[in-house]
Amino acid sequence: MIVILEWIVVGVSDAMVSLAPLLLVVGVSMIKDIIEDRVRYKSDQEENDRPGFYSALGQNRFTEC
Repeated sequence: MIVILEWIVVGVSDAMVSLAPLLLVVGVSMIKDIIEDRVRYKSDQEENDRPGFYSALGQNRFTEC
């Protein structure tokens, strides 16, 4: 929003100087989120591949799904 206000007040050419750091921060944040999502996806896949167990009501034993 600050960059947009600078475009209105200062002009487009000077506002481009403040756009570069903003794009850098957003880009690094995007890369970090992609890495975290990939790690979470792998962890979820490992958990989902594990066998599950259930117990019917009134029974004291577990059966593999």
